[in-house]
Amino acid sequence: MNKLELTLMGWAPLVDVIASASVAIAAVKVWILLAGVLAQGAAAAYIGWPLYESKRTDLGKHN
Repeated sequence: MNKLELTLMGWAPLVDVIASASVAIAAVKVWILLAGVLAQGAAAAYIGWPLYESKRTDLGKHN
């Protein structure tokens, strides 16, 4: 499995279930999945950025 497949494992099956119930949602399922991947990436960056910045700052203090 690649990283995208592992990322989609959590919430992508729910999109499939909802898309199977509605033709209108099924028509835009790819866009929903893309928006979800972007939102998940943004959330990961928002959570991870302070950790990255603190490590980068700490490394600068020891030099």
